[in-house]
Amino acid sequence: LADADLQLTACIERWQARGISRTELSSLFRRRSEVRLRSNDMSAALADLGSALQVMKDVAPGSEESFDELPKIYLARAETLVVARRWEDALSDYNRAADLLGEPIEDAVLLS
Repeated sequence: LADADLQLTACIERWQARGISRTELSSLFRRRSEVRLRSNDMSAALADLGSALQVMKDVAPGSEESFDELPKIYLARAETLVVARRWEDALSDYNRAADLLGEPIEDAVLLS
């Protein structure tokens, strides 16, 4: 996992320097957050998801980007918050993702 983190970090740095699409950059932050979560680095995982949201902050509502990438970020953050046992925050992010997708999202842990 450490190698994956290093490679994703290098890739993020290269893509930031080149000004590559925000959707792709956001996706890299999201993927690195998954690696960091699996490495039990909750704060770094949440920081990456915050960075992914920051990259996407100017996305127009209803755009393809808002329908594709933003719900994935909110879902990833909700799942991370569930692991952290931050139930209300997780539910809030699940609801944001559902609003963007236009349909409910069910999580067995939150519903139990």
